Order: sequence, then C-alpha cells, then structure tokens
Amino acid sequence: MEQDTLRRRLVESVVERSLRGIRTDPERSLRKLVDLGRDLAQGPGQQRFFAQVQRVLARKGCPYYRLAQDLATTVDPSRLQTVGINLGWNGLTVGARQIRALEPQLERHIPWSLTLCLSGAPSFAPVCARRLAEGRALGIRVYFLFPQDRPGAVEQAVELAGQAGDCVFFLFLPPRWPVETLARSAADHLILGVDTAAPGWQADAGALRAAGCLYLLYRRYDTPAEAEDICSGRWAQRLRTHGGLAAVCVAGPGCPVPLCHQVYRSVLCARLNPREPIMPAEFRLDNLSADACVSPNPCLLHLGPDSADEPLIQSLPPL
Repeated sequence: MEQDTLRRRLVESVVERSLRGIRTDPERSLRKLVDLGRDLAQGPGQQRFFAQVQRVLARKGCPYYRLAQDLATTVDPSRLQTVGINLGWNGLTVGARQIRALEPQLERHIPWSLTLCLSGAPSFAPVCARRLAEGRALGIRVYFLFPQDRPGAVEQAVELAGQAGDCVFFLFLPPRWPVETLARSAADHLILGVDTAAPGWQADAGALRAAGCLYLLYRRYDTPAEAEDICSGRWAQRLRTHGGLAAVCVAGPGCPVPLCHQVYRSVLCARLNPREPIMPAEFRLDNLSADACVSPNPCLLHLGPDSADEPLIQSLPPL
C-alpha cells in the first residue's frame, strides 16, 4: 500500500510535467507519457497495447501529436491531470490489478468498465448508486453513461458521477441537450460526449472547448449507409475543425453484427494509420478489446432500467 502511494506521487509528478511539456514539445512529452504507461502496465495485454501506441507515434508526422498539443492548450489542466490519473493509475493500474486478482478468486469475469443507461426516474437513482459502489469494490473505475432523452436523466448521470471522484465517467449527452450549464459546472473527472447527429452540435463542441472541458464527439449507426459514412472517412473529415478527444461510433440496438465488425475494422485501421488529429473508436468492440488488455477474460456489461438486477460479475458473449 505504501509502495502504491509512492508510485502514485511519482506518476502524478511525471504526468503534470508532461502535460506542461506537450504545449511546447508534444513529440518528446507525449512519448514520455506513453513510456510511463508501458512501465506501469502489469498485464501482457496492456504491454502489447502500449507497444502498439509507441509504433504509431514513431511514424513521421503522426497527427496524434497535434491532438495532444491541442488538448494541452485548450483543456483545463486540472481536468487533464484528473482524468489521466483516474484512468491511467486508478483504472488501468490499481483497478486492473484488483480485477485480475478477484477473477480467479470469484471464478467469474469482471468487466473493466460498466455501461449504464439512465432513465431519469427517481427510483432508479439509488439503483445506479448501488451498482457504482459494487463496481468500485471490484476494481471498476471506468463508467460509460447513456442518459435517455427524458427529463432528469442527464441530471441523474451528473449526480452519479459526483459520487466517485476517483473514477472516470464518459457522459454521452442526448441530442439537442443544452451544454452551457454543464460546460460551467462539469466535474474534472467527467468527459462529455456530443452527438454529431444533432442540429447545432458544432456550437455545443465550441462551447465546451471555450470552457476548457474535455469532450468527445460521437454518433450512432445502424444501416449500411451510416456505416459507409464512417468507413469512407467522411464523418471524420466533418469533425476535423471541432476538436474533441475522440470520435466514437456507437452501434444502435438493431445494427447487424457484420456491420459492427466492418466499422470496427475501419476504425482500427484509421487509428493505427491516422490522418486526422482525433482518436477514432467503435464503442462496443473497442470496449471489449480494452477489457482483453486488462484480463484474459474479456466481457461487457450494459445495465439499464430493465436489467438493473443483473450481477456485475458474469461473462457476456462477445460479438
């Protein structure tokens, strides 16, 4: 425990210096952060991931350096520091170690993250709080929140995130949700997702950027035409001047499985051979891939009002 405390202080110091350095020397400072991640990685999956990142960053003109520099100069430093520590140390180091230790003891699979669909109903708030407490006890420090487009749902998600300052929460906002209030009051460990299918999303992204928030851009897809818009790179080109940490594709409930894999292959290729200063991701399959880096038993868990009593420790079949 004492060793963890000392290592965390060292990590915090390195992260703080690197984030400052990225503003003026993004290549050297970003590589230093990735090297730190590889040094801390304890599982073979995490080691392979950071080795892959190092290979991508070694390419001449890699646009991820521009992305890092843009984030370092526009996002509030305390937000970057908090998210970096909560994700990299609390989630992928201490939390991942706890998950790997508990899985053989419990003889169950534990997901590295938890996805919650929030209804906004007052009766659902204590259910979400209980699941959050259970998840943290298992080592889960990463939470994806999808509030429904109903009154009170976003507020419910924000309140839930406020209960766990040691975690990272990704809040995917419903279309047309006014971001001004959140831009002023969002907690440092909360990353906001802007739906690019909504009219005026560009203004929302601009408001979050001006407020120094950490945000991502996302879209849903269900049809071959929507998948083609992603795979062709047209969607990424429309995002290029609007900042954001990542461009996340979320398969709708009716999306055919082969279409999910088609989009994932395209996203993976774009991520390993980047042309735009934004990180592309396919929500479900990249989530599974991240889980496989944490432990050899990848699984996903998505809880909503109709599945609130599902156990957190179970194996769900991948796509």
